Amino acid sequence: MKLTKQTLKKMIKEELLNEIQAEIEDVQDKEAHIFDVIIEFKKTFGKSEWKTNRKINSLIRQLGKVEQQLADAVGELE
Repeated sequence: MKLTKQTLKKMIKEELLNEIQAEIEDVQDKEAHIFDVIIEFKKTFGKSEWKTNRKINSLIRQLGKVEQQLADAVGELE
């Protein structure tokens, strides 16, 4: 196979697309991890003696909203 300028451009483009896809998947994995940590914290806090603390419960709800915004933004990367 002869390595032409066109073939080289195609190879570079494919490699860049593969790298971008890997980065997107890494970002999606990290976003999913953030969601999991928030949910785990919410469950743990819900079992604690402080579970009725309004300020912390409000912050947990806010974290959930921010995480949803993050998930929406990450979903737009594809």
